Amino acid sequence: MWQNIGDCPFPDTIKLKIRRPEQERKKFNPAAKYWLVRGGYSGPVILSRYGDFRLPCVIVESELDGLLLLQDAGDLVNILCLGSCTIRPDAVMAKLLGQAPKIFLSFDFDQAGGSSAKWWLRNFRNGMLWL
Repeated sequence: MWQNIGDCPFPDTIKLKIRRPEQERKKFNPAAKYWLVRGGYSGPVILSRYGDFRLPCVIVESELDGLLLLQDAGDLVNILCLGSCTIRPDAVMAKLLGQAPKIFLSFDFDQAGGSSAKWWLRNFRNGMLWL
């Protein structure tokens, strides 16, 4: 049983997602894998150690993938965590991505990831697949 905890109880939290149990998903809204706790940011997250958007950027689907990249390659690249491969950049994010010398697309190797990669390659000349 899940209880609504209201707004996010952690004041400095940017985004808090909870993975839904499989049994819960089967009963109600199977497509929604996660609950996003109210009070947090719901859009894509940019992870940048230096705030220098002239560095290459790696685009990943999940925040966990992004945190791992930040840990191991954060001195070399910025990371854009979409939260879902169907998310597209807004005007501000597109401008920041346009400053990157290269955008490495690292989506899941599935149909949704492939479709998303095609969109990014059509819309960003500095994009390339990175598997």
